[in-house]
Amino acid sequence: MARLDDDDHLRRQLRTLQRVVGSPTDAALARRSGVGAATFSEAMSGRRGLRDEFVAKVISGCVAIARAGGRTGLDEQRVLDALRLPGHTAADSGILERDDDLNLCSSALEDVRGRAGATIAIEGAAGIGKSELLARVCAESAVRGVTPLLVRGGQHDQTLAFGGVRTLLGRWVAGHNARDRQRLFAGAAAFAKVPLGLPHARRGSVIGFIEALYWLVVNATNVVERDDALLFAVDDAHWLDEESLNWLSYLADRLAGLPVVVVLAYRPDEGAAAAALSRIALHATRTIRPRPLSLDAVRAVVGRGLGSPGDVPDESFCAAFHRHSGGNPFYLRGMLDLARERRLAPTTASAAQVAALTPRQVVLHLTERLDGLGPAARRLANTIAVFGRGSPLDHVVRFAGLTPDEGRRAYDQLCRAAILVDQPSADFRHPIIRGAVYDAIDPTERSDAHLAAARLLHEDGEDAELVAAHLLHVRTAADPWVVDRLVAAAVEAMGSGLAGTAARYLGRAVAEPPAPDRRCEVRTRHGQALALGEMAAALPELRAAYDLALDDAQRTEAAIALAKTHGYANQLGDAVRLLDRALDHCADEELRGHLRAEQLLWAAWWADDPHRAERRRFLDETAPALRGDNHLERLLITLWAWSLVQRGLPRKDAAAAIEPVLRDGVTFADLDQGMEVATMTAFVHLYSEDLTMAGRLFDQAVREFDRDGWRGTHLAFARVHQANVALRQGRLADALVDADTAVRLAERTGSGTPAEHFATGTLVETLVARGDLDRATAICAARGYGGVQPDALILPIPWSVVGSLELARGETRKAATTLRRAGQWLEHAQLPNPSLSPWRFDLARALRHTSPDEAQEFAEIGRQRADVFGSPLVRAQALRTLAVLRPPAAVDLLHEAADLLRDGPNRLEHAHVLADLATATAGRGHDATGPLSEALALADECGALSLRTTLSRKLGAEPRPRRVNALTPRQQRVARLAADGHSDAEIAYSMVLELDAVTTLRHDAQRILGTGSRAELRSALS
Repeated sequence: MARLDDDDHLRRQLRTLQRVVGSPTDAALARRSGVGAATFSEAMSGRRGLRDEFVAKVISGCVAIARAGGRTGLDEQRVLDALRLPGHTAADSGILERDDDLNLCSSALEDVRGRAGATIAIEGAAGIGKSELLARVCAESAVRGVTPLLVRGGQHDQTLAFGGVRTLLGRWVAGHNARDRQRLFAGAAAFAKVPLGLPHARRGSVIGFIEALYWLVVNATNVVERDDALLFAVDDAHWLDEESLNWLSYLADRLAGLPVVVVLAYRPDEGAAAAALSRIALHATRTIRPRPLSLDAVRAVVGRGLGSPGDVPDESFCAAFHRHSGGNPFYLRGMLDLARERRLAPTTASAAQVAALTPRQVVLHLTERLDGLGPAARRLANTIAVFGRGSPLDHVVRFAGLTPDEGRRAYDQLCRAAILVDQPSADFRHPIIRGAVYDAIDPTERSDAHLAAARLLHEDGEDAELVAAHLLHVRTAADPWVVDRLVAAAVEAMGSGLAGTAARYLGRAVAEPPAPDRRCEVRTRHGQALALGEMAAALPELRAAYDLALDDAQRTEAAIALAKTHGYANQLGDAVRLLDRALDHCADEELRGHLRAEQLLWAAWWADDPHRAERRRFLDETAPALRGDNHLERLLITLWAWSLVQRGLPRKDAAAAIEPVLRDGVTFADLDQGMEVATMTAFVHLYSEDLTMAGRLFDQAVREFDRDGWRGTHLAFARVHQANVALRQGRLADALVDADTAVRLAERTGSGTPAEHFATGTLVETLVARGDLDRATAICAARGYGGVQPDALILPIPWSVVGSLELARGETRKAATTLRRAGQWLEHAQLPNPSLSPWRFDLARALRHTSPDEAQEFAEIGRQRADVFGSPLVRAQALRTLAVLRPPAAVDLLHEAADLLRDGPNRLEHAHVLADLATATAGRGHDATGPLSEALALADECGALSLRTTLSRKLGAEPRPRRVNALTPRQQRVARLAADGHSDAEIAYSMVLELDAVTTLRHDAQRILGTGSRAELRSALS
């Protein structure tokens, strides 16, 4: 009976393994296994018992199918070991003292079937057994029905962006049929094609690629292979490229609800990846640190390796092995090989000689063993070490200068000598061996070999990135061909959105160095690539490029690139002054036009520009005659229209000025010209209170940035201004969600960026509007918001936002001080338009008790400027402020303000005006129910929680908000999108949330609203 139970258990595991390797038909698996179809059918159906030979053949067939289909990470013997029956231990399969470690991994593999994702970090020194442990986990995952995908980092593989991801996922993706591949890359996963090396029509960004790869995994586990779990096994993760590690870190933070286990084996504190791996390990579900083998384990290994059956090795001999190997399995095995060659017996007399069998001697022994195999084997091993793991065998054989027969013989020798692994693609048995072979090559010969490899790959038409990967290891020699190839690879990388990779290639090209007439060009390209990720490193590089310019054209290109980088680094004054100097040295009129336009752009956002009036006069004289026929003209027109808004001139003038630009449409995601024209066009409409057009433009920006994968700073800017539009329209729940999303997007590119300032200010303004003053205060404190006003014009103005918050909290003295500072800054920057900041109105309220005359003066000046600009919102704000200061005239002033807003989009301001009107009316002894009820309805519609509560109390009724206001803003957004038919994955992508977070939000919203289906949800929200 026990035997039958064991056979049934094995059959189930073999069927599971069959599914994991791609579900080949029984006939196909029988054929690949070398088993007759009838025998296979009888054995797997239970009509015939399972013999060990049959099991081994089926496993061999499964492993072959897995490798052919890109499902790597399986080994026949380890799969056999993984098919263990109860009572089987790791030691039974030749791996000692690792049962506890394997059991931790088994637990994660067990849980993942319930969609409980996990990250396991295996860290330890070289040779401690991480790779063996990982291989066992891969084998066990396969027999448990979890598809294992494996990648090994290589010591010289860190130059190819997403190279690790491509190895891990590339062949697995290719193994799917065309229909399933289409589903894998559906929706948000479309950009994952780029890091996987597949054709894609659009350029993205590293942030977009990382996100897309996450959604590829979501699609794989939720759409394509609903019943399958995945194991991502990464060996030698410390040698993985930066981009692949960043993706693994991103994925590891989002495994909740995904049937995915990520296992990373690595050496701690080694290589450039140490910091990234430490972050992953910090949040790992489990961290495993394999311990050195104990003396008992060493005794068992020595007994098997040197003793005769039944012999017990000498205790002092074993203790010496334990001491000098440090319990490291790799060095222990190497020491045993040396001991056998030197015919050491495991006796007391030989114990003293063990001291000579050091780890260093093990590495030297490997080199000696390689030399003993002959020159052909040495040449082949050196070539494989230079080309890196995974290179096609026929490729390295040809490069080594061997015939196919010579190459095959040399390869077989290296495999028998346990230097290489016997598999279709060339790889060393252990990274220590590869390192020893590579390091033993003379440095000059090694450089020459890499250069020759690069030339061969280029002649064979291989990708530029593969050529460049070798050139990074070539000694500098002022070789124009090397510079050309590196620049070409960088151009391709930039075209795919891989700026970090481009910077690596161009940095090496700079070091070559290029010919004198190309040095400015190459260094400019290098600086531009660096600027997309390392602003501090980009500035000196671009400065050097500017200083190397040999003519006006080179100087102009370098100056504009350097000015842009100064601008994005919040150093706008440096940008403007640099362009001043460039103009002084440029004689070409066309180039001077480009320099002047760029200077005007950055000067428009520089708060301390001493020549602002002069520049505005130039725009007033030049821009009206322009038709917008090219980018330069469109930029000048946009700058002029924006200057009209900044000055507070009649808003109709700005609308007329921007019309030629808007007529032909604008593009936000413009690789060549940038987003400035489109963004400032939208600003003109936003701050002129044409909220319909501003909303359309910022919605367009979100669509374009999403479409092109620009899901960092660019998308943050678009989302924060969607929030700004919603705030001005009184859609506070939408404003809060969009501003919060913008903050999280901005944080992806670091702290202290303009995008983060814009997003934080809008988030705080929205919280104040809702009445959530404590959270607004906490955000300001946590982010240091409002402490220092940046050099650039940041909207909303930080001091103005903080002053408004302090005023709302009743801290009038603090508010007055902060708002005075905001006003002084704005006046110095010549930005008088109250639409940019209502600081005069807020300051007047703060001063009304302590300095009423000054308050009247500020309010009156604000009113005059509001009347000139002509925006109903700022005019209403002025009237409402005067009503507070002039109680006898309050009712008339507030009626006028209400009339201005009645048919407009500014519902929240309208609610405040009506609330104040009700108070003033009641103060005269008249019935205020009408304006109070209307204000309450508007406050509830807007989601102004504090105002709604106050008005309800004045009406003497319990607050009875709309059903939808029982939901948090996030729940509202998720519910609305779900009701519109969007999937949880689509909602998560749109809101930049984790998938399980969206599922929870949707369930909570349905529970609160008492709905079950999406149709019921749609009805409840209407």
